[in-house]
Amino acid sequence: YDKDFDVDIYEFKEEQQVSRMPSPPIEKQLNFNVGQATINYSDTMNTRLLRELEYAFLHLCDAEGTILKQMQVTGFASPEGNLESNKDLARRRAEFALGLVRNNLPSRFRNNIYPPKSEVRGWEEVEKMMRRDSLYAQADIVKNIIEANPGDITKQYNAIRSSGVYELIRERKYLDRLRS
Repeated sequence: YDKDFDVDIYEFKEEQQVSRMPSPPIEKQLNFNVGQATINYSDTMNTRLLRELEYAFLHLCDAEGTILKQMQVTGFASPEGNLESNKDLARRRAEFALGLVRNNLPSRFRNNIYPPKSEVRGWEEVEKMMRRDSLYAQADIVKNIIEANPGDITKQYNAIRSSGVYELIRERKYLDRLRS
């Protein structure tokens, strides 16, 4: 110890280190009943997703020093039917899902939840799914209908319904995957 060397510990106080590791986004897709803004609770996929969501929130909320920077909930409707009705349905689905999220979060995390978004998915999504399933001829029919009726989902729906591929689309549950 050198008597001539004196250090003021308050002048060189070490600041507490803060970890700024963002957690990966929590993305879950609940499937909704046709034409409704509620989910089917007897659907095993939905119940599993709800358990996973609850666990993810509890795990996130229990971590020391956790800050929720943002949360966004989006509701989707399929392009089947009337566009305006589907927009309203997508909005109601987003509000329903947001209610589920809020019920699973402690109050200190509820300030950074953005207003829910809603979106009506287009027939292009159905066409992509058909191509992934190697249904190229049927996907071409859907694509031609989309191109013949640009920007009008209702006309596209009516044409697809009478085209002969609609039953295949329903059978393969493509529209079900778009209701989330």
